[in-house]
Amino acid sequence: MSAHSVAASTTNIREVLKTYANIAFAKFQDAFSTAQALDSAIGNLLDQFNLIKIFASGLQFFALTKIFVSLNF
Repeated sequence: MSAHSVAASTTNIREVLKTYANIAFAKFQDAFSTAQALDSAIGNLLDQFNLIKIFASGLQFFALTKIFVSLNF
């Protein structure tokens, strides 16, 4: 094997490794930003439907049910 073909093959391997590393890094960045967006969405959902609001809604439903039953419809 000539020195030229060894250098060409080494450069080729380096370029291939660099390309795969760039692809892997881009995939990681995409997955990470998706995970951050999901975390934010879950946080917002939990803020909207927290236990206190659910409990208050249940109490309101219970009170309205008692009123409705007392009207004898």
